[in-house]
Amino acid sequence: MFMYFKSIKNIIIITIITISLFLILLEGLTLIIIAGGVASDIRNFVSPLTFEKRYLISERSYDINNYESKDPALKFYEHHKTRGWTTKKNLKIYVEGRPYTTNNIGERSLANYKKDESKYEILVLGDSMTFGEESSDEFVWTNILKKINKNLNVINLAVPGYRIDQMYIVLMETIKIYQPDLVILAFVKDDLTRSMITFREARKPYFEIENDELVLQNTPIKIPDEVYKEIKEKKLSRPFYKKLKIYDLFTVLFNSSTYKIDDENRYHIANVCNQYCLQLNEKIFLEASEIAKSNNSDFIILYIPGDKIERSNKEYKSYAETLMESMKKKYNINYLNLRPYFLDEHGFISGGHYQEKGLSLIANIVNQEIILKRKK
Repeated sequence: MFMYFKSIKNIIIITIITISLFLILLEGLTLIIIAGGVASDIRNFVSPLTFEKRYLISERSYDINNYESKDPALKFYEHHKTRGWTTKKNLKIYVEGRPYTTNNIGERSLANYKKDESKYEILVLGDSMTFGEESSDEFVWTNILKKINKNLNVINLAVPGYRIDQMYIVLMETIKIYQPDLVILAFVKDDLTRSMITFREARKPYFEIENDELVLQNTPIKIPDEVYKEIKEKKLSRPFYKKLKIYDLFTVLFNSSTYKIDDENRYHIANVCNQYCLQLNEKIFLEASEIAKSNNSDFIILYIPGDKIERSNKEYKSYAETLMESMKKKYNINYLNLRPYFLDEHGFISGGHYQEKGLSLIANIVNQEIILKRKK
């Protein structure tokens, strides 16, 4: 009996030591040097990364003169009081050896914008895929489109990190300025889910549905220094138990399918767009369509496959495709799904931003299936 209790005691001691060492290890991981200024995989696991936390880690501050930052995004972003952030105007920089050029209105273009009544004018809204992140100027699909069709005047107002809600705000603010013949809203699936969050590259606007109406929230957006100070103070004022790595680990393991961690916006979202998310985005798409039509512009939604499975699995059907097909039936909204065209091609199996081949395919399909089927 004595030996039995002694064995139990030893097991308890070993367990306590093991748990203690594990907790010490977790806390010690905070001292790991963060590769690239954002986060390593192991830190993501033990400490759920949020956009607010990334904002602090990478010392993001959208100062127009911040050209020396190690964060490439800061070289072409600036604060915007209604959109959160936007691209700088008249910019010529290099990011990882690739030229990034913006013109007199801040669009990714090698030429300044000028109204030309003789040309068919297209206003393009989008995210990093349409902005051409990780690609040189000449491979941005809107720039390729202008090369293959000289009768077009294309305005590319896409901005990296933008969600459907921000694209909608850009449309509201610019439609009367440019008065385009056609509006193209280009998106990837994740843009729907991220319309639910209030912070990404910086604090961002978002919408809520109240009495069947879209109500804008979170604006005007404070300047970066104020936002940075608020987030830092909030982090310091957290209860002590929320500062422990074991709390973070618990959050990762048991709370991984929510858009937020407390009141911070999750960097990695494991779940799909829920019912409210679908309802919200449907209303935003519909309102965008109505704004375009009320300003005598055609409107079309362009779905760009972004995930590896979307580019390689013919049997797969995303919630974004289901929503678009439903909207086409209910509201007769024009919608072009690029997935079938990518599935017919080869070399697009990996995820991430498209390079020359993928961007050229987008430009050619848009020209063939949208532009050439319309007449001014």
